[in-house]
Amino acid sequence: MKIKLSFLLCLTSMFLLSACGNGDENNSSLFSNYSSEVLETYCAVKGAVQTKNSDTDLVYIECSQNIDTSMEYSFTRSKGDIKIYYHSPDGTDYLLEDTSEEKGSLVDGTCDFSLERGLGKIYFTGTDSSFEFSITIHVHEENIRYFDAKSPQENCDKEQEYEEYEQQLEEKYGNGIRPDT
Repeated sequence: MKIKLSFLLCLTSMFLLSACGNGDENNSSLFSNYSSEVLETYCAVKGAVQTKNSDTDLVYIECSQNIDTSMEYSFTRSKGDIKIYYHSPDGTDYLLEDTSEEKGSLVDGTCDFSLERGLGKIYFTGTDSSFEFSITIHVHEENIRYFDAKSPQENCDKEQEYEEYEQQLEEKYGNGIRPDT
């Protein structure tokens, strides 16, 4: 289990450093220095993002109940503008911040919103934009079931791919030494 978790964390990091979105070169986003964590009374995510005509999923959040919360954010603009949304489990999008309404390179503040029970996500939209970001969502750890950059289904799919790969190696090399170790 420890190996699977380490592999899963490694895969998540690799995907975050590669292009997100639908794979079209003109419609992709790149993350760098991405990190996320869940602590006792808040969840935090930070890093840098470059967007090109696309939505960029920042973090998936699954809550065990509806929660009124607040979010602190800080964006340092290199170029362009972005909007940040909360996409609720029922499919409704709520605008949390629009940097086009702000002047200067630093955009920071707080906003109140409700996280709904179930799986939702926070995402950016932007056209040829580049930002460093830091977001803190005030929510108690016991109310969060899932907090990650990839959806639970994407993580399950990657874990399944890994297990199939391990099985293929086992069939090919048995319990002996494999060339990749």
